[in-house]
Amino acid sequence: MAALLVPGSAWAEPDPITEMGRAAAEALQRFTLWGSLEAGAAAAMTPAGRAAGPMVRASLSAAGIGLRVAVRDEPVGTGRVLLGQAALELRPLAMMEVPLYTHVDPFVAVGGEAGGGAGFFGAAYVGGGITLAPYLNHEGVGPALTLEYDHRVVKTPDETHRGVLVLGTALRGSF
Repeated sequence: MAALLVPGSAWAEPDPITEMGRAAAEALQRFTLWGSLEAGAAAAMTPAGRAAGPMVRASLSAAGIGLRVAVRDEPVGTGRVLLGQAALELRPLAMMEVPLYTHVDPFVAVGGEAGGGAGFFGAAYVGGGITLAPYLNHEGVGPALTLEYDHRVVKTPDETHRGVLVLGTALRGSF
């Protein structure tokens, strides 16, 4: 009986702003960009097993399309060059919205690298690899291992390696 005495308390109209906020919060909980963010360190070597230098690298992707940047110190002839690298990455599992991409993420890359030190160095390359992140916390963050092979289709100087194998570790976040 008391509810009938207080106007609007028994059958209050829903507040549209509150309902819109609740709906937006529910949608954001299910929203995914099918993306990842990685930052880490790696070592590169030639297919013949010669060291091709240490590197630091970072990548960001959304909907399976990403950009990677890296810096590597590479021996060339009797000297060394400091290389800057940039690549476009395509990650097919994320593009197809397969949730497995958070733990097993194959990719292909097309990029270029340039630098100097013991003379100018430049190359264009195609590559491919896989990122493995078996242990992610509830927020989608954890350690990752990356294995990649890059093939330099155009390069200067000629004494640089045609292929580079990269093994790296990173901190990876999937969103």
